[in-house]
Amino acid sequence: MNSNSRSAEIPRQFHRPAGFVAGFVICALLGLGATGCSNWQVPSWNDSGDLRARAESETIRGVRLSATVLGSEDSRQMFGTNVNATGVQPVWIEVENTTPEILWLLRSGTDPDYFSPLEVAWSFHAAFSSSANARLDDHFRAMGFPNPIPPGSKVAGVVFTNPQRQTRFLSVDILGEGQVFAFSLFLPVPGDRPEEPLINTIMGYADKGNEDFQDAGALRARLEKISCCASSVDGSASGDPVNVVIVGGFADIAAALVRRGFRKLEMDVDAEQRLFGRAPDAVVRKSGQGGVPANWLRLWAAPFRY
Repeated sequence: MNSNSRSAEIPRQFHRPAGFVAGFVICALLGLGATGCSNWQVPSWNDSGDLRARAESETIRGVRLSATVLGSEDSRQMFGTNVNATGVQPVWIEVENTTPEILWLLRSGTDPDYFSPLEVAWSFHAAFSSSANARLDDHFRAMGFPNPIPPGSKVAGVVFTNPQRQTRFLSVDILGEGQVFAFSLFLPVPGDRPEEPLINTIMGYADKGNEDFQDAGALRARLEKISCCASSVDGSASGDPVNVVIVGGFADIAAALVRRGFRKLEMDVDAEQRLFGRAPDAVVRKSGQGGVPANWLRLWAAPFRY
């Protein structure tokens, strides 16, 4: 159907002169500006004491990292608006550098798809409010985590990440002069029901086994005895193939998955797969680009160690 025939089907009462349509659109935009952040003011928040008090911390070779996830009320106080409502999860990070080196926080290690402060601020821009938008941009930029981290200093700020529910596994890479300080923290998400840390579940299964292999050849022989595939819940049908084995510390494995863009996301179909007599301990997915389907990993802790 071409545009002319489509226009002919429009009832007469909906035909309007071009001038009327232009006027209507302008009024709509003005209305959006009035209800947006045109009245936004820089919040008076200037105290990180509460965030620091509930933060999780870790120290590696003279570098101390503390972090906490901001809830909706935290983001209102810090940014003057609810950043969490936009699908962004702000994480407050503080780094204390007692080394003689200049350090840099690598944001992509925390979330490969992280948001810049100006990207987040843009979602709160109001039409025809350039001065308010400029103040908002300046404030979000100032609240973002600043690099570098000079020797003997303490630097704090926010990294804007994609949301994780219940418990956030936070991977932070700090780059020094020829070395990397790799941090892994488990942070509760405000407002969500707390969950049993995944590391406790996985270590619980691993500790039930009596096998602790010291030899790579013996480990390989044991792996060959694992079923080729998962099974259905009742064991009557084969499930997806077991085609990847990951060996390492839990924090190292989790950090590697985060750096490659995998996020914890379970679907009903995942619970239908069984290995070692149970559903997956964790399921992570990585969104495909350009319409490519997502990749996923269903993970089970084996009842033995290496």
